[in-house]
Amino acid sequence: MFAAALWVALGWLFGHKWVWELDQGAETTRYGVSRMVLYIGAGVVGVVGVLIAYRRQRGVEEGHFLEQLAESARQLGDENPTVQAAGAYALAGLADRSTRERRQQCVDVLCAYMRLPYVTDGAQGIRVSSSVSELVHTRTTQGDAGAEEKVEQTIVMRPHDRATRQTIMRIIVQHLREGALVTWSNLDFDFSNTTFDYVDFSKARFAGSVRFSGATFSGSGANFTEAEFLGGITDFENVRFSGGGTSFMKAVFRSESTNFTEAYFLADNAEFSGARFVGSYTSFAEARFAGKYVGFVSAEFISKNVSFADAQFVAEDSVFQKAKFAGDYADFSGVKFIETAANFRETVFGSETVHFGHAEFSGEKTDFQLALFKSRRSDFVGAAFLAIWSDFRGAVFEGEYTGFVAAAFASKVVHFGEVEFRGEATDFQRAEFTGASTRFEHVLFKGRINFDESRCLGGEMSMGGVKFASDSIPSGKCDFPRRD
Repeated sequence: MFAAALWVALGWLFGHKWVWELDQGAETTRYGVSRMVLYIGAGVVGVVGVLIAYRRQRGVEEGHFLEQLAESARQLGDENPTVQAAGAYALAGLADRSTRERRQQCVDVLCAYMRLPYVTDGAQGIRVSSSVSELVHTRTTQGDAGAEEKVEQTIVMRPHDRATRQTIMRIIVQHLREGALVTWSNLDFDFSNTTFDYVDFSKARFAGSVRFSGATFSGSGANFTEAEFLGGITDFENVRFSGGGTSFMKAVFRSESTNFTEAYFLADNAEFSGARFVGSYTSFAEARFAGKYVGFVSAEFISKNVSFADAQFVAEDSVFQKAKFAGDYADFSGVKFIETAANFRETVFGSETVHFGHAEFSGEKTDFQLALFKSRRSDFVGAAFLAIWSDFRGAVFEGEYTGFVAAAFASKVVHFGEVEFRGEATDFQRAEFTGASTRFEHVLFKGRINFDESRCLGGEMSMGGVKFASDSIPSGKCDFPRRD
């Protein structure tokens, strides 16, 4: 049918006649058209044959790949540690020889092994049963009547599991660092709910999405120094960092979303100094920072929205010194610095809005010395300054609005010495100063100034050398017992 149609069409195309009207004397003959049909038909048959052979070959290769994948996975699940290691390296080799799609499948198998139940030495609530390969986990649940019930869950553990996990992580990290013969950086990694004894992802490059949500880092800690997160999603939600230390020093987060919501930092040190956060959203909301030291020194938050809302800092020192905030919104609402020194010295708040609403600062010192508030709106509404020393000396507020409405200054010493309020409005309405000494010495006010209903409930209030710009308009009654 195809050949007949082609015969007729070619006759009309080359001779402008129906093919049966062509004669031997014509420039194009029936014989010539027939020969052309045969050539074209042979070519079509050849192309079809090549396509069929290609598809058959792809099917053979796919089947061979799946057989190798299954065999490598079987080795990885073996009880012999040598066979397990061979399986891990076999999967890596298979991935390196394969296309991106098949490479992702190999990596998915390695990540799936890491997500298997694993309990580190000394984990709470775990007791070892008589079998060396079983752990019985006792957990508490709510019964039908609301009473607590003890439920035992048996977790089957493979012998030598720790060594196998270390082998897998070593393989993965080697493929994520610069200089890898075959890079896995553009793949996705799912380590959700994985337990790590210790992991060193320093200088690793994640260009795909990476998920650590619900994971636990224990042992010697977690090292992500100079790691790069460049994919669409970087998820550390509800991660628990314990052990020796946690380092994200000089790490780069360029994901559309970087999520540390409800992360729990129990390690001695949680270090983000020099880290850079870019993208649409960065969240440390409801995170809890314990241990001895939390460092965001010189960190840069360029994300459109940055949230530390309701986060808790209970470390001995919490340092944001020289950090920079840009983007649209920096949210510290409800943040609590509990019995910790909060250091925002020389920090630059350049976000469109920075919000410390109902934040709580306690501990030895709250330090905003030389901080620069370039935000259009800087808001400390309802904030509680309970530290022994609250220090804003030399800070500059450049935005349109600066608000300490209903803020409570209960520090022993509150120092606003040489602060400059350059915006259109500065609002201390209903603020209360209850410490032993409050100092507004050599402060410069511009624009509208509102101390309406603000009160000094004891102690010394010093406002010597206060300067009002020619266009400033004081508003409200300042009920301060001034002792200049």
